[in-house]
Amino acid sequence: MVQKKREFEYPTDVNFVVVLVAICMSLVLTGLDSSMIATALPTITAHFGTIEDVGWYYSAYRLSSCSLQFVFGKLYHLFSVKVVFLVSVAIFEMGSLIAGVAPTSAALVLGRAVSGMGCAGIISGVFTMVVLCFPLRRRPFFTGVAAGVEGASATVAPLLGGALTDSISWRWCFYINLPIGGLSFLLILLFFQDPPKNARSSLPWREKLHRLDLLGTSIFVPSITALLLALQWGGSKYGWANARVIVLLVVTAVLLSAFTWQEQKKGEHALLPRRIVRHRSIVAGMWFSLCNNSTLSVFEYYMPTYFQVIRGASATGSGVLSLPIAISVPLAVLCGSSATSLLGYYTPFMIITGILAPIAAGLLTTLSATQSLVSLICYQALLGVGTGLGFQGPQVAAQTVLSAEDSPMGIAVIIFAQNFGPALFVAIAQSIFTAQLLARLGTILPTLDLYSLSAMRIADLEQYVPAADIPRVIEGYDQALTTTFILPVGLACASMLGALGMEWRSVKQQQSTVTDEFV
Repeated sequence: MVQKKREFEYPTDVNFVVVLVAICMSLVLTGLDSSMIATALPTITAHFGTIEDVGWYYSAYRLSSCSLQFVFGKLYHLFSVKVVFLVSVAIFEMGSLIAGVAPTSAALVLGRAVSGMGCAGIISGVFTMVVLCFPLRRRPFFTGVAAGVEGASATVAPLLGGALTDSISWRWCFYINLPIGGLSFLLILLFFQDPPKNARSSLPWREKLHRLDLLGTSIFVPSITALLLALQWGGSKYGWANARVIVLLVVTAVLLSAFTWQEQKKGEHALLPRRIVRHRSIVAGMWFSLCNNSTLSVFEYYMPTYFQVIRGASATGSGVLSLPIAISVPLAVLCGSSATSLLGYYTPFMIITGILAPIAAGLLTTLSATQSLVSLICYQALLGVGTGLGFQGPQVAAQTVLSAEDSPMGIAVIIFAQNFGPALFVAIAQSIFTAQLLARLGTILPTLDLYSLSAMRIADLEQYVPAADIPRVIEGYDQALTTTFILPVGLACASMLGALGMEWRSVKQQQSTVTDEFV
């Protein structure tokens, strides 16, 4: 392998500002789309007259986004970054349009799946463009800005979704993506410049398709889909002994075995090359991201249940009471990223996360029906700060320990872990929660199934439970939730293993050029 260096000018002045705005706008898309639909669900289900597909409105998006991360990492590695990113935005926009005009519930699910595909490409593309637009020492700050923009978008999304649904139509929760994505597309098209071509990007199309590992992709995507479906259905919609769940788990095992064999056969041209995962910081960063994001996601998923069922808050009220997490996470991410740019090291902030997050998670297992408002705010804020400070560390590590050419694949690996962890452990938490509800409330509400039981709010309970039994039911919900919260406590503790496994590498090393590798 011969090493050659080509000078690559980072964008400056107007180009710099416009590209940064375009990157942030693309993250506004993903931030809004991941959370906006929640407040529109009651209206959507009433419009289509069914609740059977409610879970799929979110799961279809998450499944396609998670399972295609490696594919897009490879695409950015082999093809024009600009073209792949623009295609990703176009796919996302197409999904939003399909969802917006959906005549049936099934069409809405299709639109969500298509948008998830585009989301996978947008997220990987954003970090890839950060590598190409900013020198290494400045990347932590700008990745923090990007994460803050996405987090802020996710924070306002439920309120904006409710306003659009009430004032215009639920379809505008998807139509709103069209002008935002269109402007981002146009700005990147006009102002972003691809790096100079190298031997890899100049390969013939046949060789690129060979290196893309389409067979590995065709095995990996259904394996992840089958696993997440099994975990989502098992213990909630179907029992763990149900034939559907067992078949899905068997299919997962067979496909993952086939994928492992295929990757070994492909070697350095595999979907997940060995040269990427042999780096200690990549493996440790994957573990840290999986555990840290899962910790945060479980609490984000279940805190509204606590507020609505146990505290009797409305849907809007529960959103307001959950703001300490929604606000503290992006602020902590920005602070941690800025401090990384100043100090040069990202590992200390990941270690701080490994200390603070378990403390906050442990405090949240003590929640009760009489919890003070001050403690609720403080516990959630501590969780947001704890999980947010080290949040960007693994992405920065991937950009630091890998060459500029391999960074897209390294970043895709980290993003996959960030998405796969919540998809896996929120499903496991759901199984724990529903099992706990059945054990604690089954004798009081014997006619209700697990699905209905876990979806109930305090107003629903009053229709089925005598007034004298309401306190027992609320206590049962509280105990089921706090037992479920033991899972993220363990995950938060496990994140420390990833933090301690990271190399101590500085981002202040000079990178005035981009290295092109010729194989």
